[in-house]
Amino acid sequence: MTAHATHIQVYGFYEECLRKYGSARVWQVLTDLFDYLPLSAVIENQLFCPHAGLSPSMDTLDQINQIHRFEEVRTSYTLNT
Repeated sequence: MTAHATHIQVYGFYEECLRKYGSARVWQVLTDLFDYLPLSAVIENQLFCPHAGLSPSMDTLDQINQIHRFEEVRTSYTLNT
């Protein structure tokens, strides 16, 4: 089990998927998907919406774009490059 998956399991999502769907397969697909979701968005070139786990030292979109997203998200500290 990956670190990200373990983190999500702690909050009851795993048990909820087992209860609703009778299998851990839905949970596994969704936790894999979470690793591909965007870390931030800019709305109408005015509003910057970052993921809460981003480091406060990251203050440009270029820094965020440099993060390698296709790896396990670390849960022991904030995301950083």
